[in-house]
Amino acid sequence: MADTKEHAYELIDRLPPTQLSAVVGLLEAMLDPVSRAIANAPIDDEPLTAEEEKALGEAREWSKA
Repeated sequence: MADTKEHAYELIDRLPPTQLSAVVGLLEAMLDPVSRAIANAPIDDEPLTAEEEKALGEAREWSKA
């Protein structure tokens, strides 16, 4: 494990600032419990009800305006 961390530190030290900020964002997302839960959540594959279909249609029409 220590070798892996040391290798990660070496790679991070070689990154330009723009890529470094992207890596920091990725690490923060990976360590955030809410982000991790959302990423691992099962896909909602239940069919939409007629009421939900209607609401989506209305929302799409509203967003066009």
